[in-house]
Amino acid sequence: MNEITLKKYKLLLELADKVEEMKKSDEFIDIDFDLGINKNSGDFEKQNDKVFRINMYVITKLFKSEYEEVKKKNEKFTLDEYYDFIENLELPDAIYELYMKMPNMINDNKILSYITDIPSFMGIVKD
Repeated sequence: MNEITLKKYKLLLELADKVEEMKKSDEFIDIDFDLGINKNSGDFEKQNDKVFRINMYVITKLFKSEYEEVKKKNEKFTLDEYYDFIENLELPDAIYELYMKMPNMINDNKILSYITDIPSFMGIVKD
């Protein structure tokens, strides 16, 4: 395993641990991205919002330079930039599909999964 892959693998493990901590807490994750889902009316919506924010936290930590590049280039990070950002990452199919569907799932009140619960999460590490 080369040095970059080893660093990315270590980051994935740290993120998985951090997500487990965030799941148990009421910590608010500020992701600098608003879908208009802050106006939660019940526990389900609040939990879905939390899962969305944690998932965004994970992807922005793993691909920090790409995320910052999109924000700098466009001077904002809206839904359009979100889709461009995700499309330009080389993610495993299951993870890519979840990130692409997340905004619609939020709007349709469908249950979101934590990205770290998906088996291919560790597949983000590439040699």
